[in-house]
Amino acid sequence: MTKEFGVNLAGRVSNFELAQSEVLFPLYESIVNSIQAIEDRRLEDVSFSGGKIVVEIERGIQLPLDDLPTATVSGFCIRDNGIGFNGPNFESFLQSDSTYKASRGGKGVGRFCWLKVFQNADIESNYLEGDEKYSRKFRFNLSASTLDDDSVEEPTGSIGTIVHLFGLRAEYAKSMPIEFEEIAGAVIHHCAPFFLLDDCPQIVFVDGDKELDLNEAFAKLFSDKGETRSFEIAGKSSFAECG
Repeated sequence: MTKEFGVNLAGRVSNFELAQSEVLFPLYESIVNSIQAIEDRRLEDVSFSGGKIVVEIERGIQLPLDDLPTATVSGFCIRDNGIGFNGPNFESFLQSDSTYKASRGGKGVGRFCWLKVFQNADIESNYLEGDEKYSRKFRFNLSASTLDDDSVEEPTGSIGTIVHLFGLRAEYAKSMPIEFEEIAGAVIHHCAPFFLLDDCPQIVFVDGDKELDLNEAFAKLFSDKGETRSFEIAGKSSFAECG
């Protein structure tokens, strides 16, 4: 069974304002979605205490005559072991300006920035409905006026979601950072409120043979500053070392 978007997708993305300097916003959106999916799984399954997000940076082919020291970024693949694309999450995805995550500050428009910067977003997710495990897999792009709601029962693989953003649009390509450290640092800065929480999921960045645990990098960054401050986010108290 197919379901239609509750909006003219091409028009909504065209009217979505996103400066070229905000080229990493689709990545931020995906990581925050993964964090919230892990929070939801913890609430639904008291036996689940883990939480991990792996972000893989994808790069184009570097030509011999390129002046750049590293091949340019072409996309991102974000994997999490959160609650998955279950019924409520899928229905919210189909609606523009959904209020499903309003209590968390969500405006229901973040996925549109995916298509503002990238041509495609492939989503693959395993999730539970009751005690049964299902899978959804679909491509999200400007030509997708409908999405296939046929889910597969008893799929292989663990609960969680993979979001693959690819096909970087030319108008944003020149603003995309190249260096691994710059991208990781931008994510640490943007997601600092989550890193301050004691139960923040582990977030790992992978770029070829490079790997960085952002939680450890955040802790080291602030422990070097030498001053402890207390923060409260979403009703939870946390402590961090700040300058």
